[in-house]
Amino acid sequence: MFIKRFKTIGGLSSLTRYVNMLGGLPSYVSTTNSTAIVLNLAASPYMAVWNWFNGTTTGFNGKYANPATPPSYILAGSSWSRAKGYLAVAAIFSPGVLVYPFNDSTGFGTKYSNPATLPAGYATGVHLDVDNSIISVNHESSPYISVYPFSTAGGFGVKYANPSSLPSFGGSGIKYFGNTIAASQGDNTPFINAYSFNTTSGFGTKYANPSNLPTYSGYGLDASPSGQTIISGGFSGITAYPWSETSGFGTKYAQPSGNPYAFSSKFSSSGNSIMMTSSYIFSGAYLHVYPFSTSTGFGTKYSNPATSTVESTSAANSVASTYGDTAIAYATYASPWVYAYAFSESSGFGTKYSDPSVIFTGTGSYGGISFN
Repeated sequence: MFIKRFKTIGGLSSLTRYVNMLGGLPSYVSTTNSTAIVLNLAASPYMAVWNWFNGTTTGFNGKYANPATPPSYILAGSSWSRAKGYLAVAAIFSPGVLVYPFNDSTGFGTKYSNPATLPAGYATGVHLDVDNSIISVNHESSPYISVYPFSTAGGFGVKYANPSSLPSFGGSGIKYFGNTIAASQGDNTPFINAYSFNTTSGFGTKYANPSNLPTYSGYGLDASPSGQTIISGGFSGITAYPWSETSGFGTKYAQPSGNPYAFSSKFSSSGNSIMMTSSYIFSGAYLHVYPFSTSTGFGTKYSNPATSTVESTSAANSVASTYGDTAIAYATYASPWVYAYAFSESSGFGTKYSDPSVIFTGTGSYGGISFN
């Protein structure tokens, strides 16, 4: 007898998707499109997830029901798995890190049990990689970074042993890619750290610091999809380094024209552009997007979107782009709290999407907005 193996993508098997369609629920949307966006909120339930693309309409289409076990305080980061079916968030209060199953049809599933060893102090960043069965967390007390095995069947495993050379301060961005874990470090040098890492033996040797260090404050951190570039931002602007697992950090790329203060920074899903958000006071605008290539570095900044926040007392605290780079969204400290725009790497910003009806999202935390 032939038995078909139902493939699972984004938390939904093909059988589940078929049953959902028969029941009148939304059909599953391919992983080539972002279908949901998570926003951090400054009041309970502290996060909201909205449908972004339902197969026909793009934008804030409707809010999913809150999870049964929401975070207990403000988020400082969020990360969808590449398979889309799982969402991790970093929260300022215990347990620090929370992970939920999620699918387009039914929304949140039951939260995974907390790790046996919680991050020390409040969490400030998170990266979930279910493809490689690992979750990485920044936090504000020593050892400042914690890494766990993670399986979709069993959740958190036993925390990996700390690296032999610890960061000396917490940061707001962490990324596992290839055989590397890179983490930002705020408020003291070197502002960025990178370690060799594999899922069998855990942390290896810390790479030598880059020869040209950021000069002040490490906030968000990201690595390009190819793993060839690491970026970090702060008061000294955006810094970008060539990266090799053989030789570590290369010579820092020239910083972009204007060198805006980078409150958060992210690569596009193609790796061909870099987004950053900042305070108007520091840079004259909230959102900055630059073309980027590994051969030439930063290109000429895309023109600012036509509709943007202008209050000099506000700031933008996180930024994200859809898979496929068809839209960019960022969160601010002032109403309407989140802005989203059509975007193309060939032509830049398009029309602003209609605002969602969300609870107050202004917060000093970073990274609490992301597309799946």
